[in-house]
Amino acid sequence: MLFLKLLSDVQFIIPILAEARLKAANNWPVFLYQFDHVNKEHISKLPFRGVVHAAEYPYLLGPTLFGNYLLDSEDDRKVQALLLYAYGSFVKNGVPNSPPGVDWPSLSSKNKTIEFIRVIKSGLRKEKNPLYLMQKINFWRKLSKKRGFNKIPGFPWALP
Repeated sequence: MLFLKLLSDVQFIIPILAEARLKAANNWPVFLYQFDHVNKEHISKLPFRGVVHAAEYPYLLGPTLFGNYLLDSEDDRKVQALLLYAYGSFVKNGVPNSPPGVDWPSLSSKNKTIEFIRVIKSGLRKEKNPLYLMQKINFWRKLSKKRGFNKIPGFPWALP
């Protein structure tokens, strides 16, 4: 499981945050989300419990290369409606608005706060500098100082 966490950091978390910071610094509107809803059919096909890259695609696009998962639970339908609403709003207005009650934060270039929306089965939850994410960033920063590099090999981005 540790290998999966390290691979996830190197492949997704650190590059996404670095790219998001770079775009925010150049005045691009940046909105982040983390998809954490687990579909019961999808999870039954994995050797671990968790959400994989692109797990939200069936909620947005229907059947995909990853399979045709039934979105038949109330939670699945709720998550699908929230995602479609947010994506539709982003395409139309440039801001992924959510139903009332949750303002989707944009990443700011003016401060180091990392705010994003976490998509979970009960809806959307705003996150601000969550401990688990800050621990990941600090781990990679410490390792880069100790080993004298500021990039993960193979990636053009500096650490966030």
